Amino acid sequence: MSKINFRDFDVDRVMVEKVETKPVPDNKGNYSFMKFRYNVGTPEAPIKKPFTLEFPRCTANRGIEMQIDDNTGRVSFSIQAKPDDPTEAEELYEKMSLFKKKVAQFLYENRVEMEHIKPTTSLAFILEDLKNIMYVPTDKMGIRIPNSTPSMYLKLDDGSYDIKYKSQFLIAVGTNPKTGKVITKPLDWEDLKDMRVTYTPLVNFFRVFSGQLLRTIQSKMRSATVHDLREPEIVNPQEELALELASNPDYMKQIEAGLKLARERAAARALEGPPSPSRGTTEGETSSSTPIDPMEAANIVAAATKGMISTEDEGNSVTSSFGEYMKGSVKGPILSKIPSLPTVPSVDIES
Repeated sequence: MSKINFRDFDVDRVMVEKVETKPVPDNKGNYSFMKFRYNVGTPEAPIKKPFTLEFPRCTANRGIEMQIDDNTGRVSFSIQAKPDDPTEAEELYEKMSLFKKKVAQFLYENRVEMEHIKPTTSLAFILEDLKNIMYVPTDKMGIRIPNSTPSMYLKLDDGSYDIKYKSQFLIAVGTNPKTGKVITKPLDWEDLKDMRVTYTPLVNFFRVFSGQLLRTIQSKMRSATVHDLREPEIVNPQEELALELASNPDYMKQIEAGLKLARERAAARALEGPPSPSRGTTEGETSSSTPIDPMEAANIVAAATKGMISTEDEGNSVTSSFGEYMKGSVKGPILSKIPSLPTVPSVDIES
């Protein structure tokens, strides 16, 4: 497999093999594809090989992400590739846009053999229908937001089909004293989840796919060299407001004073311990925490529910002591039934 730096990527050297058509599992029709190859030879004597593109250094603020398909339950993994350098990001975006146009041309030239593409379909329609490789943030009108950075999500191979194809995130741990070659070690995927990962990926673009619902350029990350690993940055959706507050010199002083008071109050509550169940006080009584006797509680409930009223409204009755239980109807709110309260045993109270 040939490794090509994104700067040296020449879309005119990209070629495709013959169209292949295979059945979709569970008798759901067919799909077609063409495998990509890169000509490392000359136009007169082509040498076609699978290829990987070495992207510029990228950062993924949330590291490896997992997705679950709602329909199939299939689990997949990906990582965002957002170039750190704005100039390199634009160069990569231009290369991927040219690549998409070249692939649309391949589909157009082979539209008769490809599944789900009509022989009369135009090149312009295929280009519009083909999914983008990289994306840029746009506003509600679909216009690119100024100075926004293009990015894409790289699919990862978890090795479930064959462990040798698993996408590797490598770190350099030293050099071989005999050969002088670098010694690398793969990182555990678990260490790369919900972490800010800076890395340089090798991406294999392996085929163009045509199915019933979409045409897409399929790729996956083969490996990556990790530059940095740290805690993710918290993105504030109210960035303008946050910048306004940060510009106020008294803002942090006020927050720190409030946090100090909050921690003092929390420490005081911890020393006091949880409050004990207590009864209310009446005039002349002290506010000592006296536990409520269960039998006295029963008498309180009995006294509160004594003399409950019953109201009739078109056959719907309600019994209530603390307020009306309302129910909507076409004629407006009416009273509805509520469950009867449990029978409370009467207890003699000594005077």
